[in-house]
Amino acid sequence: MSETHELFWELAGERIAAGRAVEGTMMGTPCVRRDGEFVAMAARKWDGMIVKLTPERVDELVEAGTGESFAPAGRTFRAWLLVPDPDESMWAALLDEALETAG
Repeated sequence: MSETHELFWELAGERIAAGRAVEGTMMGTPCVRRDGEFVAMAARKWDGMIVKLTPERVDELVEAGTGESFAPAGRTFRAWLLVPDPDESMWAALLDEALETAG
């Protein structure tokens, strides 16, 4: 497991243990869900974290340089943000924000 994945699952594990999320799968990949909704996953292919936020928030974060639009196979998913830089405090904050957005 890469350092990026270890960080993601450490942060996700804390939230799962606290009852704020559950582990699930999306597109055959382990992810974090809340109330059945996708929240985040470690992105093996892109080596980062993908979080689901509002499209407006994703636009803000892309403009700020925090992350980039998630566009697998060239199709942009407006509510999904790819955050390639493994920054523990930033990832924790974005994961919490994604959990609140899903709720």
